[in-house]
Amino acid sequence: MKKQIKTHDAFFKNLFAKREEAKHFLEKTIPPEFLKKLDMVSLRLDTTNYVSNELNKFFADVVYDCDYFTNEKKEKIKISLVFEHKSYVENFIHLQLLKYLISIWDLQIKQAKDKKLKMKTFHLRPVILIFFIMVKQIGRKKILKNISNLWTKI
Repeated sequence: MKKQIKTHDAFFKNLFAKREEAKHFLEKTIPPEFLKKLDMVSLRLDTTNYVSNELNKFFADVVYDCDYFTNEKKEKIKISLVFEHKSYVENFIHLQLLKYLISIWDLQIKQAKDKKLKMKTFHLRPVILIFFIMVKQIGRKKILKNISNLWTKI
């Protein structure tokens, strides 16, 4: 079973590390009202290794940076899109995803301090987690329904 899990994981990472594949996926799955705010030309693979507070390296499966239009004036902010794949259901997966967010934000803060940016005016980059999990057919419908409801809140 572990070999099959590694094969699935490697396939996922190789597929979504290709910019055009990630772009195509986003264009076909993200609601149009959100997609039109993404500057897909700016979509760039982030190959950064993130280090947690425990000094353990963590690698999100695939991370992209992208510009996001905040209003009609085309004012942009940077966002990160994290594609994460799981071949099995883990307990407390939300804590792992929270660690991803914290690791990304910790690095942003460190980089801002290194550049001597004013912390009072510094803003953390929003991160959108895109989570894939292989589940039995029975659970898939419920998970997809819950995920699709989240888009209406963005």
